[in-house]
Amino acid sequence: MAENEILDVGNSKRYRRWKAALTNGELASDEVASILSKELQTLLKRSLRKQPLSIVLKACDGDKSTLPDAIESFTEKSLARRVAQAARMCNSTDPFKVGTVVADLVANELIDRANLHIGKDRYGLDSTKQAEIRRETIAKLEQSKPELTRVLCASLSGHSDIRWNTESRRRQSAVEVASLSLYAR
Repeated sequence: MAENEILDVGNSKRYRRWKAALTNGELASDEVASILSKELQTLLKRSLRKQPLSIVLKACDGDKSTLPDAIESFTEKSLARRVAQAARMCNSTDPFKVGTVVADLVANELIDRANLHIGKDRYGLDSTKQAEIRRETIAKLEQSKPELTRVLCASLSGHSDIRWNTESRRRQSAVEVASLSLYAR
């Protein structure tokens, strides 16, 4: 499924932690759903770090013959196709409008694919647990849409340095750094 690379839940290389959480019967449904949301954000962050989506958006605004070349030059082709689709849907090349539509498209498609994946027999989930996970997945991905929109709009505007709003990490003090050993224990 090369066309749906970024959204392909069935791909064995993507969403590993989420699939492992599905098999873990001890995790609550909201924890399983939040893992999927975090993995989507990580995947988008990695794909947008090197190439901003503004390349595709500029091609949508200009000569239509350059659009296929812009999509082919982009690493995550499915995401580039979603940008072109969103620009056609909203009939605009405004980064905020297009980013909002792309975030909706990506989140909704991931919800659909995740729901199909949750229903597979290999996870051994009963129907009530499946329904809980589906409900929580929809809720978590809906909650993540504003953050997805912010990051997509930044990339569509041409900003290559995209950072997620994450918890601030505690800096180590000079004493802690000095006490670290460079030798293996």
